[in-house]
Amino acid sequence: MILYHGTNNDIEVIDITKSLCHKDFGKGFYLTPDRGTAVRMAQKKARLFEGTPTLITYEMDTDALRSDLRVKVFPKKACVEWLVGSW
Repeated sequence: MILYHGTNNDIEVIDITKSLCHKDFGKGFYLTPDRGTAVRMAQKKARLFEGTPTLITYEMDTDALRSDLRVKVFPKKACVEWLVGSW
């Protein structure tokens, strides 16, 4: 599964401690399968916090979804859970 992360700088190692705690679902590393969404996020972060819009591509083994990682997968269409920001 190909996933994207849009940011304002390059990330060599994922470090959750650098995540903002006031994100939709708290601290975490947010990825999307929608390349366009990640590009827009990269542009927004660069505009707000300076830096260079950066799109990082990850290939995730779907077996990881069944591991001890805390993963939240949303349906393609908006859902109430996303709107209210609850786990």
